Amino acid sequence: MNVVVIDTISEPMTVRLFAGKVTDKVTITPRTVLSERLLPAVDTLLARHGVSTGQLERIAVVNAPGSFTSLRIGIATANALAYATGCDLVALPADTPIKDQPTAIAAASPVDRLVPDYGREARITQPKTPPPPP
Repeated sequence: MNVVVIDTISEPMTVRLFAGKVTDKVTITPRTVLSERLLPAVDTLLARHGVSTGQLERIAVVNAPGSFTSLRIGIATANALAYATGCDLVALPADTPIKDQPTAIAAASPVDRLVPDYGREARITQPKTPPPPP
């Protein structure tokens, strides 16, 4: 099974490929350039092993409480890749050991789209307070 695993909540952030007996990864650092480096990391990994996006069977993404921005970028990228390639999309628990990831991914139920699990209500803006009177 050809699977790309996106993990943007761990340090370091990684994109991993499971393709048959091949396991490889690309590490993304620093966190501040994640949005610029995530898709090129996927491309690099696939090209390194001669796997096309059409050969992908699943996109897995770690979806657990983490940094708002990195989690949002990882989930949005996984959703877009699964939609564009037509392959299955699955969530992967953050505590899944790397050696057990292929089994967990194969057993996971595919979903149409994932919503980030922030672990609490997302607070992306502060309530606006009116300016003091002049």
